[in-house]
Amino acid sequence: MKTIHIITSMTVGCDKLKEWTRNFRSKNNPTAALYVFEGCLPPKKQIKHSDEIFEDWMNRDNDVIYVTYSELAILNLIKKFDVLKIAPERIFFSVMAEDGKVYEYNLDGTYEFTSQWVEGFFEEAADLLFY
Repeated sequence: MKTIHIITSMTVGCDKLKEWTRNFRSKNNPTAALYVFEGCLPPKKQIKHSDEIFEDWMNRDNDVIYVTYSELAILNLIKKFDVLKIAPERIFFSVMAEDGKVYEYNLDGTYEFTSQWVEGFFEEAADLLFY
């Protein structure tokens, strides 16, 4: 059963996050496709980019690791998982805090996070996408 692992941080620089991701991938899932979303895009392009990642993941036979700083991209993916009823156990999240510690998060059966994010979650972005 293929998985998607979304890696993000709201406070850590890209180089540090990419280094952790490379180490994670080599130890845990060396055959996974790796996508890194850098830079600032307007909201519609962030959503379009996550749509493309989702479609690619759906059409692949292997896992995907997606590194992004985009709150909208993450929320858009969660919305797609919910609409298509992708099993939550196939979806993983890692969040790197400012101190470099990595926290793991999962979704429950209603596509809500099972625990509160260490740095809070993106209320403003959620309002834009879901309401």
